[in-house]
Amino acid sequence: MKTKIFSVLACASGLLGMTGAQAVVNISNCLVTEIGNGIWEGSFNFVADNFPTTQTLNIIYVGIPIPVNGFIGGQTMPTVTPSPLQVADFTLALTLGNAQVIKQSDGGIAIVPPFGSVLRNVTGSVKVRFDMSNPLIYPALRIDTRFVSPDQTISGWYFAVPGRTTGCLAGSSTAIAPPREDLINSDPKFTLKTAQWILGTADVGDLPDVSVAGNGYAATINAVASNNLCVNYLTDKVKANSYALSVSNSYSSQGGRNLFALNGSNGSQLLYNLQLVSNDGVTGNNFNFPATAANYITLSQLPSSVDKRSEMCWTPKINLFKNATTQAGMHTDTLNFMITPKA
Repeated sequence: MKTKIFSVLACASGLLGMTGAQAVVNISNCLVTEIGNGIWEGSFNFVADNFPTTQTLNIIYVGIPIPVNGFIGGQTMPTVTPSPLQVADFTLALTLGNAQVIKQSDGGIAIVPPFGSVLRNVTGSVKVRFDMSNPLIYPALRIDTRFVSPDQTISGWYFAVPGRTTGCLAGSSTAIAPPREDLINSDPKFTLKTAQWILGTADVGDLPDVSVAGNGYAATINAVASNNLCVNYLTDKVKANSYALSVSNSYSSQGGRNLFALNGSNGSQLLYNLQLVSNDGVTGNNFNFPATAANYITLSQLPSSVDKRSEMCWTPKINLFKNATTQAGMHTDTLNFMITPKA
């Protein structure tokens, strides 16, 4: 499966009212990405500009929000508490000058300036990683900014929400939080049943030459009903995508056809193509190999004999051709199948 990347925050900016030039805080380019082994990575860019020299404190807080009733957002959005769960293990890549990173009691981190200074006129990028093995962790970020000067205190808060691609989620805004299980368990856990296709005996003289027009010799496959090609998978994890079967074996073009080769002794080759006929009777779910383009289909979501899993099966049909190398005798080949989601 390909790594899933959720773009979540295109731009979040705030303007702070001051005399003269306006102080600006800009949070942008946020991503929440699954990087493997239950570890997720969140990142965003930060710009702070035109802050007054009289400013006494500023801070950027990054934590993990807990969805409430299926939503994320709002100033009172709770964050996870690590003790005694130890759910948040943050690392940081930071280019905010001499800023310090301090772990907070709720499992988040605070980015603060060295004592006696402020984060002023800086550009940085922040990257955090967190472990999703604990069921309370949700793959999103809460980003808070706080600025204090002698005459005012101004705060802003932003949320990085998986699947959100139409701008920022800032202030009191809320967004639907996709179910956690839909985000972290994206792998359908495909299993492919091994099939052995033993062809009935055919006379070399009955096989058409590859140069002759036609569909070839329709081979008999022994016990084909018990040797279908079957793939099964978690039903809920294939609903949002379509998939294609493909074969990684090399093939050649002969007689205007793309063909695989069964190999025999003394360099003998028996050429063939393969059609997989879907057992559901839907012709659009059939596959023909070798193929030059992928055929993406919607996998069946009907229940199988295994709870929460579905299955699709295909009956093989093989057509044979001979060329100048073909001799009598045993010929064999192994096909390697792959299942690919549509990008």
